Amino acid sequence: MDAPAGEAAIAGLIGGALRLDPAAYRLALDAPGGLALALWIFALAGLSAALAQSVALFANRVRPWRFVASLTVGAGLYTLSVLVWIAALALVTTLLLDREVPAVALVRLVGLAHAPQLFAVLGFLPYFGAGIGAILTIWTYLGVAVAARATFALDLPETLGALAGAWLLTLLLQRTVGRPVARLTRWVRRTVAGTPPTPARRSGEGGP
Repeated sequence: MDAPAGEAAIAGLIGGALRLDPAAYRLALDAPGGLALALWIFALAGLSAALAQSVALFANRVRPWRFVASLTVGAGLYTLSVLVWIAALALVTTLLLDREVPAVALVRLVGLAHAPQLFAVLGFLPYFGAGIGAILTIWTYLGVAVAARATFALDLPETLGALAGAWLLTLLLQRTVGRPVARLTRWVRRTVAGTPPTPARRSGEGGP
């Protein structure tokens, strides 16, 4: 079957990912523009997530250009964070499972698996936002698991092990070298939005 191209093909791939259809992921590996599609999904998912958190920007009455800039920065940071997670997944797959997984293929597959995150904007809904966010996260992880099994022939224990290992590795990075990066990220967000810095956390409080 030839890999499709064009808007209809993009809609088909995204629809297949939302349905957790293994065929969509197999097709995505060779689809023209598959890498660009993955990066666009990351960017739009990040924009959607940023919109869900934009209530604070409205509350602070930021200027329109700062609002747009904040959304752009949020989308960019989201994309970078997912690429870091992909790198962790590739490392875990190589070291623990002794499987050589091409980085570009991983980006294509994980990007398509992030299709549910296009609805992250629904996280702004009161009472339901947190639950919707949890559902979207589980949906995304299921998509990655389906993609791994459909394209790299990983069995269920290997798939779960790779996902768990990548999660633990990124958590370790967040709690160590990621702390200065997190502070820099918060500074960039505040500077772009033009909002005052939040009070420093006291010792013992959680969070990155």
